[in-house]
Amino acid sequence: MRFYTSAVADSLNTLQLLNQAPNLRGATAWVQHTAQALSAQELADNQLVASLSFGLLPSDPSQTMDDYLTGLHNSEPVAWVAQMQQQMLEFAGNQGSLTSERLWQGLRKAGIYSELATQQALLATMQQPAELLARVFQHLVHMWQTWLQSEWQQAQTAISQLKNQLQSQIPDEAALNGFRQNLGYAVNQAWQQLQGQRQIRLFAATQNASLTTFLVDSSCLWVGIGFGSSSSEIQPRVVSRNELLFRLQALADAARIQIMELLAQGELPAQAIISQTQLPQSSVSRHLNMLRNAGFVQERRAGGATKSYRLVASQLGATFAAFEQALAQPSQAQTSPDQAESAVPSSIQRFFNREGRMVTWPSKHSDRIPVLAYLAGQFEFEREYSEREVNELLKPHTGSDVANLRRYLIDVKLFERDGTGSRYWRKGEE
Repeated sequence: MRFYTSAVADSLNTLQLLNQAPNLRGATAWVQHTAQALSAQELADNQLVASLSFGLLPSDPSQTMDDYLTGLHNSEPVAWVAQMQQQMLEFAGNQGSLTSERLWQGLRKAGIYSELATQQALLATMQQPAELLARVFQHLVHMWQTWLQSEWQQAQTAISQLKNQLQSQIPDEAALNGFRQNLGYAVNQAWQQLQGQRQIRLFAATQNASLTTFLVDSSCLWVGIGFGSSSSEIQPRVVSRNELLFRLQALADAARIQIMELLAQGELPAQAIISQTQLPQSSVSRHLNMLRNAGFVQERRAGGATKSYRLVASQLGATFAAFEQALAQPSQAQTSPDQAESAVPSSIQRFFNREGRMVTWPSKHSDRIPVLAYLAGQFEFEREYSEREVNELLKPHTGSDVANLRRYLIDVKLFERDGTGSRYWRKGEE
């Protein structure tokens, strides 16, 4: 995996963005402005050319736009169209002629969503190779000279900065997983669908802003990175030793393993998890919160108050890699508590300082649950504690205000106490 500055890939990516402009969010304002300025004929040509992007990507990522256009102009039309048809059939997974159905399947497999009228026009013009090649060439030249070239030239400083930030941070699989971890759910779905056995090429996408987009050919998956993406998205976050303990604790439970096994088969709403595990709703919620805080599960709204959950498989690999690294550095086991890294999970670190002391009490109930779960993790299951012992264990993390925290821990059913209020214990797993 490498990062490239390719005017050709960026231009093809921009054509795709222009096609999607009416429903697009996250791209630059230039995309909306330019899409509105294009004529009906320019929009139609753009739809057709963008539908062929799978066959227009350069074999040499460093090729200049001028050299690329010269090569395209000198292509033999019949051979060029035949190659396009063959690639589309490979995407569709079918042999034979390129029918309307196979074209639709192939475009979908290539991650290209074009209108039916565009697909019909594409099939028709493929019967006239010279006309199709000329139309593609002329549109690319027109868009490059009229709209795209100036944008590309103005973006060179930003592209250089992005390249300097990312180039040294993306050479290995761990970095790739770190990058993917930060992408949204829909983007990860597209990535998994398109990647296959393809080589991955990251490229600067001048109009992406905060978007991550994809272009695909038979051998490569091109991933467009906008200037709104930060280098921390590419660089994998280091799993601290104490956070590793939290993650392993999250895995060390039969009910949570069962939930992860279910999610390994695909995304599920909370109600389906409750039904299939036959656990109480409160238990499933607690298990899902712990898995989410450990990074193994991702939560999203599925409409209304319904929440849906999916497994973040890459975090399993990252956790076990961190475990192997910890075993390879046994000297760290001698680190004193004062020298140890913060065990606070990354999802709630904003409420704690570097020493692991809580400095802000969450205002939202949804944020309080993982904070309380973390604090409860300082206690052993089923062991009884006196009130004084509870206070002493909580103080290093919370300061002197422990009475309310004891009450919260009981209210959310992470703790129980006897009738006299003198003995406390952490609830066992249901």
